[in-house]
Amino acid sequence: MRIIKIKSVIYPLLITIGFFLFLEGVSYLLIAKYAETGTFSERTINSVFHPFRGWVTPKNSLVKTSKPFFGYSKKTFVETDGDGWVVTPLSLEKPSIKIAILGGSSVFGVGSTSSAATIPSQLEYLLYHKFGVRSEVTNLGVRGYNSFQELVTLNEFLLTKKVDLVITLTGFNDAKISFDNDNIIFSLLPRHVFEVSVPLVRKAQKQQPVILNVEGFLRQHSYFFDISFRLLYRITGQPNQLISRNFKEDFESIEKRADITYRNYRMMKVLAEAAGAKFIFALQPSAYHLSDYPRDIAYLKNNLDGHKLRKKYIKKFLDILALRCADLNLYDLREVLNDLQEKPFVDSIHYTDKAAAYLGDKLATHVTKLFK
Repeated sequence: MRIIKIKSVIYPLLITIGFFLFLEGVSYLLIAKYAETGTFSERTINSVFHPFRGWVTPKNSLVKTSKPFFGYSKKTFVETDGDGWVVTPLSLEKPSIKIAILGGSSVFGVGSTSSAATIPSQLEYLLYHKFGVRSEVTNLGVRGYNSFQELVTLNEFLLTKKVDLVITLTGFNDAKISFDNDNIIFSLLPRHVFEVSVPLVRKAQKQQPVILNVEGFLRQHSYFFDISFRLLYRITGQPNQLISRNFKEDFESIEKRADITYRNYRMMKVLAEAAGAKFIFALQPSAYHLSDYPRDIAYLKNNLDGHKLRKKYIKKFLDILALRCADLNLYDLREVLNDLQEKPFVDSIHYTDKAAAYLGDKLATHVTKLFK
């Protein structure tokens, strides 16, 4: 009799556990597949929590850089080293110049077919093979990073490393975050922090109970709960904004927003020079600056179709930023990819291998002149 009672408890328990394990497995496969298309956050699998920067790339890992809607026929990866930075494979001995290059996913290598094809790797390669300069280039790019995260990253990096030059190839993420967020305060935060925090703030504003830890804990430790919450927010249509957007006010405050970004890069220049390094602020190109935008709506439609207001806002933000950053050794690359005959972008901001090589060449030429 007692055995029957035990079985009546254990069997349903085992079935329940098995069912949830099945859901976890299916959820993992869904995330692994659809993270490439932006349906679910690839950061669930390919990033690690960091207390100051939000997230970092895992150490000694292969990280996916291809996405099906980019037109790739196969999956591609970049490799990270023991510090979590994407490797630059040339690895020359006794470099005469040590360079750290910061930025978001474009510097990291999203769109690149290998670690060797990223902009930092191409910079290192071309400095040596075109100009005879032996360099060591460290790729400090991290997917999704904005100027605030770059500032924290550089400060942390320079505590233990010595470089001769700091380059930041950037600008787009700050402009996009500024456009996506109606509250100017959130220009300081990356959008992924914003997406998690805003629903909690909105609940607090409505005096609804806010449980801070349960949702985050479940999503961090369970693929099934991560997908479930994302689907729930998608179905209920919860907006990312605290209040309804007033784009007129956004455009009126755009100079203040650009000033936040400028101050971050100015502090990066101060940090670099205090460590004995030169500093270059390189303003990155985007598809919004193509002369025949949109060149091919079929391959850009996921990010650009119908985004005329975003294009106008981002271009104005970057125009203001370029003026502000003139004293930061500005190298304006926004329109250089118009010189390429082939499609330079795989979406609105990430580059093909040829475009990355072209930008690497531009940077190598600029760096060589700087150190003459």
